[in-house]
Amino acid sequence: MLYHMDDYDRKTLLQIPEKPSVPNDLPRELGESLDGKIKTWIRKVYAPAVVATQMSRIDAASTSSWRYNFTAQEKMRLNYFWTGKVSM
Repeated sequence: MLYHMDDYDRKTLLQIPEKPSVPNDLPRELGESLDGKIKTWIRKVYAPAVVATQMSRIDAASTSSWRYNFTAQEKMRLNYFWTGKVSM
């Protein structure tokens, strides 16, 4: 996922300044040769969903200055993205 993320998102959301190198054992089809539509989906849909989900699961008692308090509705939408079901 990190390999295909936008540079800006990788730097600002994950504090990873450089694009990671492709591991030697990763098939080329999953790196540079990955289909453009899949690259775009990872960049625009999957990566933001992973980051948002992780942020939504931070303990409510956290005092981190960057913590975002998701509403119950936003958490339901995130859950729906991953499961296809609305949690009750």
